[in-house]
Amino acid sequence: MSRIKNITLLFASVAISLLISNLLVSSFLDHYKTSKSWLMSDVDIEFNRKYENRLNHVREFNWNVKGSHAYTDPNNLIFNQFSNEYPQDKVLITGDSWGEKFVRDLKSFQTLEQYSRNSNVNITISGTGSYSPTLLGIQGRILNSDFGLTFDKAFIVIDNTDIGNELCYYKDAIYQDVEGLVNVRAFVPEDNMPVYYYQTMLRASEIINSENLSLVKLFQLSLIKINNYIFQIGVYGEGNKKLTEFNCDWGQITHFLTDGMEEEELAYFNSTLDYLVEELRSTNQNMTIYLITIPHRGHVTGEYVLSTGSVIAEYLNNTVYSNLFQLDLTEEINSLLKADYQLDDIFIAGDLASHLTSFAHNELLVPLVLNKINNEE
Repeated sequence: MSRIKNITLLFASVAISLLISNLLVSSFLDHYKTSKSWLMSDVDIEFNRKYENRLNHVREFNWNVKGSHAYTDPNNLIFNQFSNEYPQDKVLITGDSWGEKFVRDLKSFQTLEQYSRNSNVNITISGTGSYSPTLLGIQGRILNSDFGLTFDKAFIVIDNTDIGNELCYYKDAIYQDVEGLVNVRAFVPEDNMPVYYYQTMLRASEIINSENLSLVKLFQLSLIKINNYIFQIGVYGEGNKKLTEFNCDWGQITHFLTDGMEEEELAYFNSTLDYLVEELRSTNQNMTIYLITIPHRGHVTGEYVLSTGSVIAEYLNNTVYSNLFQLDLTEEINSLLKADYQLDDIFIAGDLASHLTSFAHNELLVPLVLNKINNEE
């Protein structure tokens, strides 16, 4: 009898301990969830999973925080739209982070919203960090196939980093699906490329949002932490001394700007431009496309010898496509410098990627696009 009593007490003690532990862990996880801005909601997780092996990545996992004025539903992880019932024109503005800034910059966002309303023009902005022609072409296809969007005009920022992104980030991740459509898969640990490797954050978000016991969630999160620690040791070693290099670091992405391109590299990049144009034109053969090129700080100072401005100019000289034009900001930037503006007034100070300041973006880039929408020279 005493043995049964002891076993009963043991099980009761274990059950109470587990219950208390689970409550304590639950409280910890509630705090963890509110303190980590990168944790995703279920709908954002589902959206990321839907497109991760088609577009490699969508907008940042915490876009609802960083772009809060432009986030109302998961669709905004791909695009924002200012629409009218009977628009006179349908316009796409896109590119990498330079195109994304039309949304991120509040003044730019509000200017485009007001212009759309006053001019009866639909404006779709789908710029996404580190996109380049191949991904922009895939995205254009998805905007039509999944969201029913078509365009009369497209304004596409082709950044100087697009060369390195195409040749280093995405070339080996491109594949064709069973329908023969081009896609870019999500990065995996074997790629050794932490840029846009979202799997850890996605999995952690899935765990946090699951219906599992808190103790089980903590165990699963701990496994992720251990795996990341092992990975870090493999890269940096115990003393935090880097043992291996990540693929496609900043130097690898931008060496084309200082070293130039090999003939086969240029041919490949030009083929991605062809793909972009053909995907956009697949829904409207009469679409007018403007390729926007913007020098980096290094071009102004003479550090860089190659630019997408020159690459695009040469591409257009040899292209068979009509209604395809280049818009370059070199003259406008030089005009600001001649008017005694400083480089830090134009390019964000300390930014390796030389993104435009809010002032320069709204003074130069936004008017350039709006004037062309109005068909002004």
